Amino acid sequence: MFARNGQTLDWAALKERARREKLKGDLGVAVELAGHLLGRPSLPRRAADLKDRRCKRMRYFPEPRSSFEKVLAEERTPPVARAWGFLMKVSEDSFRSTLSKHIALARYEKALVLWREVWDHRGEAETLNDTGNRLLLA
Repeated sequence: MFARNGQTLDWAALKERARREKLKGDLGVAVELAGHLLGRPSLPRRAADLKDRRCKRMRYFPEPRSSFEKVLAEERTPPVARAWGFLMKVSEDSFRSTLSKHIALARYEKALVLWREVWDHRGEAETLNDTGNRLLLA
């Protein structure tokens, strides 16, 4: 979402809703992690005022269901998430892989629109095939 809509997003409304729902930290870590992985320093700056300086205890995100998941979270938490006070069982490389998949899918969607505008069914079919391969193999 931040990769595609960061320029047009109503940040004030999003932050206010996060405050009301008591999800400031959750939003903050998501925005800063996306900015870090995308190489967009403007995103972490947007999240800076969401950090709760009172929170000193680490929280699991999401709550682990077993002791094994706790160990995974202790070992794999990305430094950005740890700085926000979160432990998560997903590594930074996994986040990067997921993000690159979403960026590629957004590009395929744009290509589909172009192929359909010029009535190029072969280009449309190849793009749909590539999209499926990306989803299955990535």
